[in-house]
Amino acid sequence: MRPPTFARPVVLGMTLFALAACGGGGAGSAGGPIPPVTQSVPVAPASKHSPEPTSAPATATPKPTSTGTPKPAATSTPLSTTASPTPAATSTPLSVSALGGYEGNLYVAQHSGDSYEYSEDVAVTFNKALNKSTLSYTISPSAPNSVYFWNYGKTPAITFRKVPGVTYTITIAGSTQATDGTTLGTPYTFTITTPPN
Repeated sequence: MRPPTFARPVVLGMTLFALAACGGGGAGSAGGPIPPVTQSVPVAPASKHSPEPTSAPATATPKPTSTGTPKPAATSTPLSTTASPTPAATSTPLSVSALGGYEGNLYVAQHSGDSYEYSEDVAVTFNKALNKSTLSYTISPSAPNSVYFWNYGKTPAITFRKVPGVTYTITIAGSTQATDGTTLGTPYTFTITTPPN
Protein backbone atom coordinates (compact mmCIF):
# COMPACT_ATOMS: atom_id res chain seq x y z
CA MET A 1 0.00 0.00 0.00
CA ARG A 2 1.31 3.45 -0.93
CA PRO A 3 1.59 6.09 1.77
CA PRO A 4 -0.97 8.85 1.37
CA THR A 5 0.06 12.09 -0.33
CA PHE A 6 -1.57 15.33 0.59
CA ALA A 7 -2.99 18.02 -1.60
CA ARG A 8 -0.91 21.15 -2.05
CA PRO A 9 -3.13 24.20 -2.65
CA VAL A 10 -2.21 26.84 -5.23
CA VAL A 11 -4.22 30.02 -5.64
CA LEU A 12 -4.82 31.03 -9.26
CA GLY A 13 -7.04 34.01 -9.71
CA MET A 14 -10.04 33.50 -7.45
CA THR A 15 -10.16 29.66 -7.45
CA LEU A 16 -8.28 27.25 -5.20
CA PHE A 17 -7.15 24.03 -6.90
CA ALA A 18 -5.86 20.80 -5.33
CA LEU A 19 -2.96 19.48 -7.39
CA ALA A 20 -2.57 16.02 -5.93
CA ALA A 21 -4.93 13.26 -4.97
CA CYS A 22 -4.89 10.88 -2.06
CA GLY A 23 -3.49 7.41 -2.70
CA GLY A 24 -5.59 4.26 -2.58
CA GLY A 25 -8.78 3.49 -4.47
CA GLY A 26 -11.16 5.92 -6.05
CA ALA A 27 -10.85 8.31 -8.94
CA GLY A 28 -7.34 8.70 -10.21
CA SER A 29 -6.04 5.40 -8.84
CA ALA A 30 -6.16 3.85 -12.29
CA GLY A 31 -3.78 6.51 -13.59
CA GLY A 32 -6.50 8.59 -15.22
CA PRO A 33 -6.80 12.35 -14.97
CA ILE A 34 -7.47 13.76 -11.53
CA PRO A 35 -10.55 15.94 -11.37
CA PRO A 36 -9.78 19.35 -9.85
CA VAL A 37 -11.20 20.14 -6.47
CA THR A 38 -12.39 23.72 -6.43
CA GLN A 39 -13.40 26.01 -3.66
CA SER A 40 -14.66 29.53 -4.15
CA VAL A 41 -12.86 32.26 -2.27
CA PRO A 42 -15.11 35.12 -1.23
CA VAL A 43 -13.96 38.47 -2.55
CA ALA A 44 -14.96 41.74 -0.97
CA PRO A 45 -16.75 44.05 -3.38
CA ALA A 46 -14.62 46.84 -4.75
CA SER A 47 -14.96 49.90 -2.58
CA LYS A 48 -15.42 53.29 -4.06
CA HIS A 49 -12.90 55.62 -2.54
CA SER A 50 -13.81 59.23 -2.48
CA PRO A 51 -10.98 61.71 -2.35
CA GLU A 52 -10.24 63.28 1.01
CA PRO A 53 -11.74 66.74 1.35
CA THR A 54 -9.11 69.42 0.92
CA SER A 55 -10.59 71.60 3.62
CA ALA A 56 -13.11 70.95 6.34
CA PRO A 57 -16.17 73.18 6.63
CA ALA A 58 -15.61 76.15 8.90
CA THR A 59 -18.47 75.16 11.22
CA ALA A 60 -20.67 72.15 11.70
CA THR A 61 -24.31 72.03 12.78
CA PRO A 62 -24.59 72.02 16.59
CA LYS A 63 -26.07 68.87 18.09
CA PRO A 64 -28.44 69.16 21.03
CA THR A 65 -27.26 67.74 24.35
CA SER A 66 -29.32 65.79 26.84
CA THR A 67 -30.33 69.09 28.45
CA GLY A 68 -31.74 70.33 25.16
CA THR A 69 -29.21 73.14 24.68
CA PRO A 70 -27.14 72.97 21.54
CA LYS A 71 -23.55 71.86 22.01
CA PRO A 72 -20.99 74.17 20.36
CA ALA A 73 -19.92 72.90 16.97
CA ALA A 74 -16.36 71.80 16.37
CA THR A 75 -14.38 74.07 14.12
CA SER A 76 -11.27 73.36 12.17
CA THR A 77 -8.42 75.66 11.39
CA PRO A 78 -6.88 75.31 7.93
CA LEU A 79 -3.16 74.51 7.86
CA SER A 80 -0.83 77.34 6.99
CA THR A 81 1.22 76.90 3.86
CA THR A 82 3.81 79.51 4.82
CA ALA A 83 6.90 78.26 6.62
CA SER A 84 7.56 79.58 10.09
CA PRO A 85 10.84 81.47 10.41
CA THR A 86 13.77 79.26 11.39
CA PRO A 87 15.60 80.50 14.46
CA ALA A 88 19.14 81.63 13.79
CA ALA A 89 21.66 78.87 14.44
CA THR A 90 23.81 79.62 17.44
CA SER A 91 27.31 78.26 17.18
CA THR A 92 29.15 76.98 20.20
CA PRO A 93 32.21 79.17 20.82
CA LEU A 94 35.68 77.69 20.50
CA SER A 95 37.14 76.77 23.88
CA VAL A 96 39.91 74.71 25.49
CA SER A 97 38.51 71.47 26.90
CA ALA A 98 41.67 69.81 28.32
CA LEU A 99 45.39 70.15 28.90
CA GLY A 100 47.73 67.24 28.64
CA GLY A 101 50.98 65.97 27.29
CA TYR A 102 52.32 63.30 24.99
CA GLU A 103 55.15 61.09 26.19
CA GLY A 104 55.80 59.42 22.86
CA ASN A 105 52.34 58.17 21.84
CA LEU A 106 51.06 58.01 25.44
CA TYR A 107 48.70 60.84 26.42
CA VAL A 108 48.99 62.11 30.01
CA ALA A 109 46.30 64.41 31.48
CA GLN A 110 47.76 67.59 32.97
CA HIS A 111 46.62 70.89 34.51
CA SER A 112 48.02 74.38 34.46
CA GLY A 113 51.08 74.49 36.74
CA ASP A 114 51.83 70.75 36.47
CA SER A 115 55.32 69.40 35.94
CA TYR A 116 56.13 68.05 32.47
CA GLU A 117 58.92 65.65 31.58
CA TYR A 118 61.68 67.06 29.37
CA SER A 119 60.58 64.94 26.41
CA GLU A 120 56.83 65.47 26.98
CA ASP A 121 54.99 67.51 24.37
CA VAL A 122 52.36 70.00 25.56
CA ALA A 123 48.87 69.11 24.25
CA VAL A 124 45.98 71.58 24.28
CA THR A 125 42.62 69.99 23.36
CA PHE A 126 39.86 72.19 21.95
CA ASN A 127 36.13 71.43 21.69
CA LYS A 128 36.32 71.73 17.86
CA ALA A 129 38.76 71.08 15.07
CA LEU A 130 41.06 74.04 14.45
CA ASN A 131 41.82 75.92 11.29
CA LYS A 132 45.49 74.97 11.60
CA SER A 133 46.80 78.06 9.83
CA THR A 134 45.22 80.34 12.48
CA LEU A 135 46.81 78.72 15.55
CA SER A 136 49.03 81.32 17.20
CA TYR A 137 50.83 80.90 20.53
CA THR A 138 53.76 82.23 22.53
CA ILE A 139 56.09 80.50 24.96
CA SER A 140 57.86 82.49 27.68
CA PRO A 141 60.74 82.20 28.23
CA SER A 142 61.11 81.55 24.51
CA ALA A 143 62.36 78.22 23.28
CA PRO A 144 62.70 76.61 19.85
CA ASN A 145 59.38 74.88 19.16
CA SER A 146 57.09 73.27 16.60
CA VAL A 147 53.51 72.04 16.56
CA TYR A 148 51.71 68.98 15.20
CA PHE A 149 48.03 68.02 15.40
CA TRP A 150 46.23 65.01 16.89
CA ASN A 151 42.60 64.09 17.48
CA TYR A 152 41.28 65.12 14.04
CA GLY A 153 42.71 68.63 14.36
CA LYS A 154 41.30 69.31 17.84
CA THR A 155 44.58 68.85 19.71
CA PRO A 156 47.69 70.80 18.76
CA ALA A 157 50.77 69.33 20.48
CA ILE A 158 53.59 71.78 21.03
CA THR A 159 57.05 70.31 21.25
CA PHE A 160 59.93 72.44 22.51
CA ARG A 161 63.30 72.14 24.24
CA LYS A 162 62.77 72.49 27.97
CA VAL A 163 65.37 73.56 30.50
CA PRO A 164 65.32 71.87 33.97
CA GLY A 165 63.71 73.80 36.84
CA VAL A 166 61.94 76.43 34.69
CA THR A 167 58.30 77.55 34.65
CA TYR A 168 57.06 78.22 31.13
CA THR A 169 54.03 80.36 30.34
CA ILE A 170 52.17 79.40 27.15
CA THR A 171 49.52 81.70 25.69
CA ILE A 172 47.18 80.68 22.87
CA ALA A 173 46.02 83.78 20.94
CA GLY A 174 42.33 84.71 21.00
CA SER A 175 42.38 84.92 17.20
CA THR A 176 42.81 81.12 16.95
CA GLN A 177 39.94 79.90 14.83
CA ALA A 178 37.95 76.66 14.47
CA THR A 179 37.08 75.20 11.06
CA ASP A 180 33.52 76.50 11.48
CA GLY A 181 34.82 80.09 11.80
CA THR A 182 34.33 80.58 15.55
CA THR A 183 37.29 82.04 17.44
CA LEU A 184 38.72 81.55 20.90
CA GLY A 185 38.00 85.22 21.59
CA THR A 186 40.13 85.74 24.68
CA PRO A 187 43.69 84.44 24.95
CA TYR A 188 44.16 81.19 26.89
CA THR A 189 47.18 81.19 29.21
CA PHE A 190 48.59 78.33 31.30
CA THR A 191 51.91 77.36 32.85
CA ILE A 192 54.03 74.24 32.94
CA THR A 193 57.13 73.49 34.97
CA THR A 194 60.07 71.20 34.42
CA PRO A 195 61.64 69.20 37.24
CA PRO A 196 65.02 70.41 38.53
CA ASN A 197 68.17 68.43 37.75
